[in-house]
Amino acid sequence: MLLPSSAKESRKGDLSMTTKPAVIVAVDGPAGSGKSSICREVCKQIGFVYVNTGAIYRALGLIAKRMNFDLDDDQQLGNLVTIFNQGLEWDAKTGSLYFEGENLSPHLYDEQVGLFASKIAKNPKLRTLLLPLLRNLAESAPGGAMLDGRDIGTVVFPNADLKIFMTASLEQRAKRRLLQLQDKASPSETLPSHQQIMAEIEKRDAQDKYRGTAPLKKSPDAIEFDTSDLGIEESIATMTKMIKSKLNLA
Repeated sequence: MLLPSSAKESRKGDLSMTTKPAVIVAVDGPAGSGKSSICREVCKQIGFVYVNTGAIYRALGLIAKRMNFDLDDDQQLGNLVTIFNQGLEWDAKTGSLYFEGENLSPHLYDEQVGLFASKIAKNPKLRTLLLPLLRNLAESAPGGAMLDGRDIGTVVFPNADLKIFMTASLEQRAKRRLLQLQDKASPSETLPSHQQIMAEIEKRDAQDKYRGTAPLKKSPDAIEFDTSDLGIEESIATMTKMIKSKLNLA
């Protein structure tokens, strides 16, 4: 069972012991809008648990890759989710994911794992099977939880206490992506141009918006938060203030 905790022994606890439902903040938005980095830091400011749904899909992709599951076989996919749910543990304090005692986090951003995760995320049956797991994970978080993705406020938590749609201009998202690539690149590596990155993000936006499974859309009751003209620190401060005000947090 997927359990939130900060230590191996406490991961053996019972989620049914949770007496007060966690406050849920659902954050959706396009690629490059700053969701993950901002949400992670905002959670530290308000004392909430950050649930990285992308990491969950990557962890599932890693297990599928290791166990040679056929991602085109629906029966195998059902078995995969069962195995994943039974063996997965979660450290809410660090955000680390464990499977049968092994910390998966250092292995989640391998390129092949990303390909598996992408294929899994596009499978409607598998996404449906994962919904109880994602909801249980967030609802069992102490105090409150923030989740980010493409369909958190519309599908995963349509009754979230607060919904935020984080966005930014295509120009700014491309600049941020280029900076990320520059930070990780070796001196001899050839990077794509700003225009090429813009074209890639624009293509991704269209795919996310019009895909048949869990398309990206703004929930009618979501607050739009545009980070185009904000730096990372200002974005964190603004979002923290917004959440505290809307949820009447101290």
